[in-house]
Amino acid sequence: MTFQSVRAIYETPVIAALAGLTPTVNCYVDNQPVKKTDAVKEHALISIQFTNTTETTLGPSMENLRGLIVVECFAKKNKGPARAQEMVTAVMTALNNLNTCTPHASTGSYGTVGEINGPSFTSLDDRPHFMGRLSCPFKATHLS
Repeated sequence: MTFQSVRAIYETPVIAALAGLTPTVNCYVDNQPVKKTDAVKEHALISIQFTNTTETTLGPSMENLRGLIVVECFAKKNKGPARAQEMVTAVMTALNNLNTCTPHASTGSYGTVGEINGPSFTSLDDRPHFMGRLSCPFKATHLS
């Protein structure tokens, strides 16, 4: 299992969920800069941080990746909270749908999420956005 395959388990459904909204929402992942034209438009940022990556066993350590996914959705400010709530609801649904009993066909890896924290909402003073933020722990394992 690679870190990239684990990222794909979590990033792909979130990107698809936000692309399915009307209007669609552009998503950016770690180390991908927000386009200048999108800096004032609606967009979402997805960040994944890895914490524990192995578990000690008798013999070689078993790869069992854990971490945290954070999604920040930026809606237009001064329009009310409805759009930001619509965006984070799509993200929550996509993440909750990951908790299945079968590996993901695209990666051959199995990934789940823990309890979702948030959403929390913030009106950003220095930007034209109202932000909805949520996060949750995850665990991924490759099934051989």
